[in-house]
Amino acid sequence: MIKNIIFDLTGVIFINHKINSELINWIKLHKSEYGFYILTNNTKEVKEILDKDIFNKIFTYSDTRFLKPDKRSFKHVLKEIGCLAEDCLFIDDSEDNISSARKLNFNIILFKNNEQIFKSLKNL
Repeated sequence: MIKNIIFDLTGVIFINHKINSELINWIKLHKSEYGFYILTNNTKEVKEILDKDIFNKIFTYSDTRFLKPDKRSFKHVLKEIGCLAEDCLFIDDSEDNISSARKLNFNIILFKNNEQIFKSLKNL
């Protein structure tokens, strides 16, 4: 059962340098159902531009010291949130990052667009 959803930042939460407001609204509507996290290769400065009330925690390179698709970045997040990969959904627009997460037994969605993601999220 999915307990936590972990998003990539660039290409999922931000698309073409704009916040994905449709996805942010979906997250707000489901805040009581899941833990929401970001795992990004960006630096800690990105935390300053995001609403911290939406996400339980934002993990940057500064936190993990590893860049996706390095498995150690995913393992760091799992350890910090105290969850098994099987109980997490990882959403990213990079096939390499998705492949790495899949090897660790994450549930995964390769993000293509909002229509596709909302259809997939309905089936959780």
